Amino acid sequence: MHNWIQSFPNIDSTITIRQLLNHTNGIFNFSDHPTVWNNIFSNPTRHWTHEEVITNFVLSPYFQPGQGWHYSNSGYVLLAMILENVTGTSLSSELRNRFWIPLGMNNTYLPIEETLPEPVAHGWLDLNGDGNYEDISSYSIAAFTSAASLAGAVYSTSEDLAKWAKALFHDKTVLSQNSLDQMLTFYSLIPDEPLLDGYGLGVINYSRELFNNLEIIGHSGDAPGYAAASLYLPAYGVCIGGSDNTGDGNSMGVLNDLLDIIIDHLNE
Repeated sequence: MHNWIQSFPNIDSTITIRQLLNHTNGIFNFSDHPTVWNNIFSNPTRHWTHEEVITNFVLSPYFQPGQGWHYSNSGYVLLAMILENVTGTSLSSELRNRFWIPLGMNNTYLPIEETLPEPVAHGWLDLNGDGNYEDISSYSIAAFTSAASLAGAVYSTSEDLAKWAKALFHDKTVLSQNSLDQMLTFYSLIPDEPLLDGYGLGVINYSRELFNNLEIIGHSGDAPGYAAASLYLPAYGVCIGGSDNTGDGNSMGVLNDLLDIIIDHLNE
């Protein structure tokens, strides 16, 4: 890994790019740091660099590289840094020119480097635990996205998320077959993660027990005030994009209800 980027404290120099992609690297997840959110929300206009995030919020590793699995946004911040060093261009340029423009994803942006067109759905979150939502749009765009980088800073629409799933998994126009096969080779020793049966290279194999016994691959995630998912059902060739602009964290529950409706319709 350090052939491509500088060394950082608490990050093993022998970690591979594959281990960054499938979360077997052991690197501490910066978003689990006890002070990270206080730092971000107390200074909502600050733009955090990749280096600042890794230096300030990555503690001792969970395990040695390749000796376990733990979800780590930090690994994807490092991947963003590697990508920029290898290509010599910005992350947004690579994403837009390689994927978003060719796939017609016209409503997808990386707001730390691009201007979001109006209107933008505001993110809502209960900041003080009083049961009322506050509008945190200025926090999310200015502070969280710069901290998150590749780990969750993309703004998109449900339609574009469905387009991505279709191109990647159904039409297979994003990757070569060999690369897609590697992406879909799932690491299955996943502790304490009831949603996951396995994790590939940036893709989840979801637990069939939780989702109507369906095989579902893709990815979901959340950020303060937002949640989203881009999913594919191989048995039916169905692609789903979903998004939510509250901090409830129940986007997958809503999608599960939607899956019931979709499957009932397909089985008619």
